[in-house]
Amino acid sequence: MSWIELKLDIPNTELEKVSAYIFAHGCQGINVMDDAIIVYFSTHHWTDEVKIALTNYIRQVVPGFTQKNFQVRAMT
Repeated sequence: MSWIELKLDIPNTELEKVSAYIFAHGCQGINVMDDAIIVYFSTHHWTDEVKIALTNYIRQVVPGFTQKNFQVRAMT
């Protein structure tokens, strides 16, 4: 199975605000790091619409979040 890994450069304290929304959009797991949150999606659940929805939502609830705080990497 192929995966999409998102690195969200947001404080861990913001995880509670975004985790339910991320899981509702097909997230398969979250790894909390010291300086970021790593989110995993299967390629079947990852679409441009999901990316746009997540980006817009996080911008609303996390002050200062921009596109540069959102990194996408395909994993096989």
